[in-house]
Amino acid sequence: MSTGTIRIDELTVHCVIGIIESERLRDQRIFIDAELDTDFSAAAASDSIEDTINYAVVAEQLTQLAVEGRYYLVEAYVSHATAMLLERYPQVTRVRVGVRKPDILPAARSVGAGLERRRGRPTGA
Repeated sequence: MSTGTIRIDELTVHCVIGIIESERLRDQRIFIDAELDTDFSAAAASDSIEDTINYAVVAEQLTQLAVEGRYYLVEAYVSHATAMLLERYPQVTRVRVGVRKPDILPAARSVGAGLERRRGRPTGA
């Protein structure tokens, strides 16, 4: 077995997420980071997309979840996102999703939250 990590860094999504009224009135920019641990053996041997996780599809799924979810809390989004990825990709042994909101606190580059889950048990991140 050759375990590796599929990564998506700073996926930019425009969606409604937040508890403040002004955050609920218009889409805002968020950055989503995701990591999915999986066995690379078959993909390495075949050099075929059919034997791995297509990160373009994962990015689309994460975007759709954020846009359609209209979440109040980033914590709720990352919880739903990690659960969705584990459900849709049974070959994944560990998943981590983080969200950063860059335009919230003037004195901070960004604020956010992340969650890591391993197949069978959640952990904080």
